Amino acid sequence: MGAGDDAVAAGQAIESALAQATDVTDEQKQQAQAQEAEFYTRASGYYEKASTLKNDYVIALLKKALMSELMGNREDAITQVEQLAAKYPTNTDVLYELGRMYVATDQKDKAKQEFVAVLNLVPDHANAAFQLAELVLADGDKETAKALFLRVYQNNPNNQTVIDKLKELGVTL
Repeated sequence: MGAGDDAVAAGQAIESALAQATDVTDEQKQQAQAQEAEFYTRASGYYEKASTLKNDYVIALLKKALMSELMGNREDAITQVEQLAAKYPTNTDVLYELGRMYVATDQKDKAKQEFVAVLNLVPDHANAAFQLAELVLADGDKETAKALFLRVYQNNPNNQTVIDKLKELGVTL
């Protein structure tokens, strides 16, 4: 899947350059955005082709769905990842990405379920623990958030964001 990943990287590089550019004309911006869309379309095609190579090429199917999200089709991406989650209920990459997409679409209860599922499978999954901690903290459950942030801290003691969150919750490290 190297070609697909390369195309994604190229599209993201264009997106990043556009975000930082200050002296770009509207025409140059439109050209760059068209090129970015072309890279994403190409990557999606590569992932589609890769997914046909074998029936259970989950990572290719997941990356294809993530391309839909990058291209602005988040609802389609969620549908694709929901289908993957139903078919591969123990694939933590799929479950995590579904939870992340649910957060992005303000479906917090569904997101929590996905992050809990990930943590039941991989208790040290730092990203799922962090995301879940953020969600429960937003709900006012400081004790659960503290426990989850501590879980992340144990495996990532140099993560300044986690350190700051724990300090905000009154934890002395």
